[in-house]
Amino acid sequence: MTQHPNFKRMFGEAVRDSVRDHADQNPEILKAACGYHLVRLVRGGPLVPAELWESNTEPDCPENVLDRSRPYFVAKIAGEDVDPLDVICAFERRPITEAEFKFRVADCTWTKAHSPEEPQANPKKRINLLTAPLPF
Repeated sequence: MTQHPNFKRMFGEAVRDSVRDHADQNPEILKAACGYHLVRLVRGGPLVPAELWESNTEPDCPENVLDRSRPYFVAKIAGEDVDPLDVICAFERRPITEAEFKFRVADCTWTKAHSPEEPQANPKKRINLLTAPLPF
């Protein structure tokens, strides 16, 4: 049996590499998106909080300022560290306030710990309307 190449996966990787190269060459794209957002990671998935900011300190040691290199971008989705391009390339992205961001992060954290079947606990999965709990 012959193995056929997975063209869908190869095309997806090529697009991601192209987006990453474009973002590296044009950092103003990421600068314009810095702040707090609600993002949808997959079509039909829940909206989850995301944060994107520019940093010039060492990741594990905030006292150590990196003065010899350009600042880099850091992103979190629902309180977890992710690639900044995950926020930029999300299916849907809306700006929100810092207060709403903190509330939604706390809500996602509680949901993951106490109600793992909720859509907020699995933001990378589509919401199945037949099995999802009622919102009210």
